[in-house]
Amino acid sequence: MRLSLEPTVHEYTAPIWSDTMPTHDALFTTAVLAGALMVSPADTARAEAAPPPDDWGTQVVAEGSNGLAVNVYRELAGQAAGGNVFFSPLSISAALSLTYEGAVGDTMLEFEHVLGIPSDTLGDWGRPQYHQAMSQVLGLLNGADKPYELSVANALYGEQTMPFNPRFVAELSEHYDAGLELVDFKGRPDAQRERINHWVADCTHDRIQDLMPEGSVDPLTRLVLVNALYFKARWANTFSERATQDAAFYLLPDEAGPAEPSVQVPLMRHHEERFAYGDFDGYDALELRYQGRDLSMVVLLPDTRDGLAALEAQLSHELIAQTLEGMSVQTANVWLPKWEMTLDYDLIPVLQALGMEWAFDAERADFRGICDSAEGEELYITGVFHKAFIAVDEVGTEAAAATAVAVGALSAAPPREVVDFRADHPFVYFIRDNRSGVILFMGRVTDPS
Repeated sequence: MRLSLEPTVHEYTAPIWSDTMPTHDALFTTAVLAGALMVSPADTARAEAAPPPDDWGTQVVAEGSNGLAVNVYRELAGQAAGGNVFFSPLSISAALSLTYEGAVGDTMLEFEHVLGIPSDTLGDWGRPQYHQAMSQVLGLLNGADKPYELSVANALYGEQTMPFNPRFVAELSEHYDAGLELVDFKGRPDAQRERINHWVADCTHDRIQDLMPEGSVDPLTRLVLVNALYFKARWANTFSERATQDAAFYLLPDEAGPAEPSVQVPLMRHHEERFAYGDFDGYDALELRYQGRDLSMVVLLPDTRDGLAALEAQLSHELIAQTLEGMSVQTANVWLPKWEMTLDYDLIPVLQALGMEWAFDAERADFRGICDSAEGEELYITGVFHKAFIAVDEVGTEAAAATAVAVGALSAAPPREVVDFRADHPFVYFIRDNRSGVILFMGRVTDPS
């Protein structure tokens, strides 16, 4: 079963703020994501086709995940028909990394291509080292004693009669803290789907509901791998609710509509505050840091109201890196809209477009790393589900995302001038971890109303 690529917008629920958090006016960000991999048998067999990482290993993971972020963004933006986009590349990357451990042969090579693992690294630096580097990144994100909430969780749900490869189970337990829970997919598939959804909701403070849709788990399901991410942080430089005013946000032009369509939305404002800012060819960039300064939101704003397409055409991992390097602290007037959206996607067409094909083909997929008996020759991915939520207002920003992969059966010195950064037309944004460089969430706002 596949989810529609059309985004669904749900009723906004106000963020839940902890009594232990500061009470002064602030903009708040909360992000949640989860992912699940479901495995079931097909009826065809196919031919058989370390030390802890240093900073370079973390860089490989960050560059691969961020490259995946841009690639997935491009595919989702192309399918959104001018609509909003929001997803978590880290969630997708983590869910695929869990699955990668069980892939063999050409199926494994496709995972390495999509995950952005350079082909020349897997000689002396192989899959165990990749998992160790990924574990290091996740451990950094899960660190304690921080003025924000950020947690990443993983879990495995396996059919109780399936003889899983002990190495597969051990690797995911060691590097992803993903313990295997044996369940009855054959006899009570929908009860296990609800069980997984409850785990996701619990990990995401109830912000992601019903990640696994009805029919996504059936008696042929053999394994579900789940990832969940939760993020909640206050801005380092808070917005004042009193400064917010309704103003026009200019939408993307429609051939059948007015030349400059717009909607009235609340625009939050900072007056002559200090931000990292950059003026680039065709767009401006602004960084909004969160309390603790480990994390930040970066907004890429086209110079013109109809400039989103031109910006997206040049968007790349390299452009993002060059943008971050080219920014400097300046005094700026900032206008940023309030927005809220929930989106869900079927990622199989996206991953196929990025070069992952065999994993979804019952005749060619090779996941004998999950199970090296005859049943392991019958596994392939049947669904990849992703769901994301974000809301931005004066009190804060709350975001959540979830990813499910289903494998099923066949059956510098500042200048004196003050710059204006008025985000009153479509823009691209992402939330990143400044220590590892990993992009946690990414999207675009074309209509915040």
